[in-house]
Amino acid sequence: MKTRGVRVDFLSYFQNKADLRPSKIKLLSYSDEYDVDRIITKSTSKGYLVKWKGFSLWDSTWEPLNSRCSSTFEYIYRYPVVNNELIQSNTDNLLFVIRERLGKRTGRCGLVAFRHDVFRHLFGLEKTRLFSREDFEHLNFPDCWDQFKGERSGRKISFPMRMTLKVKFCKGHPMPYEAIDIEFVTERFSTI
Repeated sequence: MKTRGVRVDFLSYFQNKADLRPSKIKLLSYSDEYDVDRIITKSTSKGYLVKWKGFSLWDSTWEPLNSRCSSTFEYIYRYPVVNNELIQSNTDNLLFVIRERLGKRTGRCGLVAFRHDVFRHLFGLEKTRLFSREDFEHLNFPDCWDQFKGERSGRKISFPMRMTLKVKFCKGHPMPYEAIDIEFVTERFSTI
């Protein structure tokens, strides 16, 4: 099977192409079956943070990198399956926060809720990356998304923009909060 320019042979794991959906991949443990919903993140020290189908984010677990399902987890991590509605809701949230921040003096947006599987689907596997304006062209953003125009002057993003994937956890319980940390510099321009 050819996927995103990488040759992958998963015939030993799957019977047909329909079984590549994460909802069809199962982890067997103590005679119980759990469906993988998605891989939230990957850590070299902790493994894969797995969100299980039918369970809350509170029930997500760290699965070791060397488990017998690690190749399946890696595939789901590298090639997340996301739908257009999920992409649009996450990019709308991103656009809202960027536009709101452009109306202020600083370009530090801080943490913005954004699912990591959607980020990997749109931008690749790097956890920290500098982005040019062209990196956003495939998104459904308006033409002047990177500008804020006031009565006399405006602000626009002076690219590159830095985005870093972050996972935060609630104190006392390991519920993951997926976000991206966004930083950019703005420059003023005259609108008169």
